[in-house]
Amino acid sequence: MKTSLAGKILQTLKSLNHNGRFIAFNAVLAFVLLNVVASRAYVQWDLTRDQVNSLSQSSYQVFDELKQNVIVEAYISGDVPGEIKAVLDPIVSQLQQMDRVGGDRLSVRIYDPTTEELKDRAVSRGITGQPVGQATMEEASVRQGYFGIYLQSGERSALLELARGGALIENFEYVFLRKLKDLTEDPGPSGIGFYNAPGTSQTYRPRSLEEYGKDNLHWFRMLAENDMGSWKDVFSGEPVPEDVETLIVAGLPRLDSLDRYFLDQFLLRGGNLILLATPFEFRLSGGSPMAQMGLGQSRAGPARISEELQSFNDWISSYGIKIRPEILFEPVLAAPELDLQGQYMVEYRNPAWAVYSHQSNNLNEENPLTSDAVQIIFPWTGSLEILPDKQPQAKFTTLVESSADAIVSESHSLALEEMQDIGRSTGDEYVSSPRPMMALAEGNFFSAFKEKQKEEILAKADPASRARLQELLQNSLAVQKDGTRSRILVAPTSYMVADIFLTNESNARIFQVNLAFLSSVLESMQGDTDLVAARLRTRGVDYIEGPPSWFSYLIPSDKGFQVVFQWFHVLLVPLIVGIYGLIRLTRRNQKRGMEDG
Repeated sequence: MKTSLAGKILQTLKSLNHNGRFIAFNAVLAFVLLNVVASRAYVQWDLTRDQVNSLSQSSYQVFDELKQNVIVEAYISGDVPGEIKAVLDPIVSQLQQMDRVGGDRLSVRIYDPTTEELKDRAVSRGITGQPVGQATMEEASVRQGYFGIYLQSGERSALLELARGGALIENFEYVFLRKLKDLTEDPGPSGIGFYNAPGTSQTYRPRSLEEYGKDNLHWFRMLAENDMGSWKDVFSGEPVPEDVETLIVAGLPRLDSLDRYFLDQFLLRGGNLILLATPFEFRLSGGSPMAQMGLGQSRAGPARISEELQSFNDWISSYGIKIRPEILFEPVLAAPELDLQGQYMVEYRNPAWAVYSHQSNNLNEENPLTSDAVQIIFPWTGSLEILPDKQPQAKFTTLVESSADAIVSESHSLALEEMQDIGRSTGDEYVSSPRPMMALAEGNFFSAFKEKQKEEILAKADPASRARLQELLQNSLAVQKDGTRSRILVAPTSYMVADIFLTNESNARIFQVNLAFLSSVLESMQGDTDLVAARLRTRGVDYIEGPPSWFSYLIPSDKGFQVVFQWFHVLLVPLIVGIYGLIRLTRRNQKRGMEDG
């Protein structure tokens, strides 16, 4: 009986296997079940080039180090125009991820203030509504939107505004983690100094657009101080203060032997040096309408190697690195720059602004300083030469190198129009191999000063300061102080974060990319690496695609390429579509003729 029942069931199942309706029903049922499972499971892939919509390793590090409970209340309106919602959705997604990975000490609550109760609660937290307008074909409406995050830890609280100056913040993860660290930790002194000497860059506050120069770094200093604390000004002719751990030297300083001695002793006691120096001199045109708009900044005179470079190299070569006397161009990896052509703004490739990234294989993949960097941009730059035999107990690492297509010259005009032929001229001098563009020396250093040189310094000192100087010389270090290690980072450009890049929105992206990198370098040298990965997740600069290499041999100019490209779209594309349509009509008429026959 049981056997016959089992046989009937088996026979029924076999018949269903050949039943089309049953198979279709199961296919639909499987599709529905898979969708239910997929909707319940949390799977998110960040396919953006710069990975800005997912959490970096910094979030995990900061959350693991939390020593007290933190409550996060995010008040974010959902009924907003599409262009605003497109920016807010990744922020909400990151907050949801933080809630999942934050552990027991982090509690994240996300509210959409649609009720009066939630709106009043947001206002009590210090988050006020902001007018949000939306226009359609039928009507225009204005309503209140709430965009803020309230953080509380114990008796301390903080407020993070997502909308600043009418725009939503960028790099939310870094801003949030910085606010979280400031809330839960007591910041100490920055330990950062800025060197002031004849020939160095300045950091004064610009009073007008004309003072946003290439040799001023005010906004870099101000933004870095907001995150890391105040810098200390260090002046030539004086010893570097004991509380300065990392010293920034930007420009080509004119140093006498006493200045070099003080910097030498700062290094040997465990200090870190960041040297940003451009090997050539040039001037930008000022006073023109384009300069006032922040455009055409490469309308400059000819560049020539600085007379101060040899003296600068005499100093830094003692520590194993020197700057080559050359101007370097990257025609393939060129950053874009806006220029006025008649009444229109046009974007051109600027070979004097080199854009290096992991995609172009120019950044060191292993070193923590560059492994997470999206891009590093070198405006108006030279290149380096590494001399490891000068300091045998130091380790030398190339952090950034040029491309194999880089071109060097001892003098060249930096006018944007005149640089468009770089890379297409028969007189171009290509590098024999990729050049070091940023180098790091770390470890134990030997002093560059012998006893005879110290005696010469003492002999030149004026009588009033000779006794104090003699005491300093007697206590000087000849080798690295026990238990310390020093680092020297050198880049052959002092313009990476110059104020001039903030004169228009297009060039501001260059400033923001380099600000993120150099700020991360400063924090790393100070021993704080928690936020490096998050800070470096910033949107990079887009390349301008030029003509293919084979086309350059036929028409060796960008203007020729633009003309051919325009006429291709104006004439050839419609012509090809017309020919295709004619062929289709001919074939269809032939088929009709065959059917009629």
